[in-house]
Amino acid sequence: MSSVPARSDIDEAYKWDLDSLYATDEDWEAAYEEAEELIEDLSAYEGRATEDAATLLETLETYEDLMRTVSNVAAYARMRRDEDTTDDTYQALTARSQSLSSEASSAASFLDPELQDLDYDDIEAMVDEEPALEPYEHYFDDVLRMKDHTRSAEVENLLAELGEVTGAPGEVYNMLANADMTFPTVEDPDGDQQPITLNNFTTLQKHPDRDFRQRVYEAFYDEWETVRNAVGTAYKNAVKTDVKMANARRTSLLRCTTRSSTPSTTTSIRSTATPTSNASQSGPTNSECGTFTPHSSRRNRRKSSTNRPVSTSPKLSHHWAMTTSLGSPTG
Repeated sequence: MSSVPARSDIDEAYKWDLDSLYATDEDWEAAYEEAEELIEDLSAYEGRATEDAATLLETLETYEDLMRTVSNVAAYARMRRDEDTTDDTYQALTARSQSLSSEASSAASFLDPELQDLDYDDIEAMVDEEPALEPYEHYFDDVLRMKDHTRSAEVENLLAELGEVTGAPGEVYNMLANADMTFPTVEDPDGDQQPITLNNFTTLQKHPDRDFRQRVYEAFYDEWETVRNAVGTAYKNAVKTDVKMANARRTSLLRCTTRSSTPSTTTSIRSTATPTSNASQSGPTNSECGTFTPHSSRRNRRKSSTNRPVSTSPKLSHHWAMTTSLGSPTG
């Protein structure tokens, strides 16, 4: 009989090595406390992050240290939980790491609005004054292009604090799929019992025996049928969350398009086509939807004027964003 082996029976060579993050849970706790201290350090820059180039650099470096630490803390807790989704210990660590992520996002929520109070010339002047800011140019562009969809510091702080709440539908789904649900076994053409899991379902659906594929399919979705109301409610609320967050950020695909001369055709705001005479009658113009000058062209201008190399490495490679859609099952 074929069966899914217990994790304890799997060779260490095929398991992820979380010791490279933290050797023990005590080390994780120490990193958690370090992140809490960094949150306080970053909060101290609120209201003065852009007062000069040196302060901006200090703020960004503190922000990077915080988010890197929070990312590691969250990854360790989540991956330990995924080793056994029924283990209450690491469910609790995951919940704490999610709260920490929300606190970190809230602490950093002042940064984007303060940067968006500047214009490109202000930022270029700071980069000229402090060359160590050059690697952040991609990040500056990413922030400034979202100016039309960024709210006040107070509203951004509130949206960041809601991260745990807006992520609840995905958490409900993940716990259902990875902890509470148990899928049946199905007899394969050789007479062996094949257990169905979230991981092997797709593989079993590629089996050459059609009758076997049908039995697997029906057994798999019969189990989902038992939780259809819970999953449906979670999905409904995930969609509502996405809509509310989009409205909060004044984001709308339809209002940020301009019609071409053909009524049935729309032109994206990033299109280089010249708007037709009826564009103003059919919706907002490009300037209303937030176009921006790519950082590469500004870098090239400064490079030619200063005759010194300019970094292209996009520091701050990840920009914290709270996800609200249902997560993928980890199996």
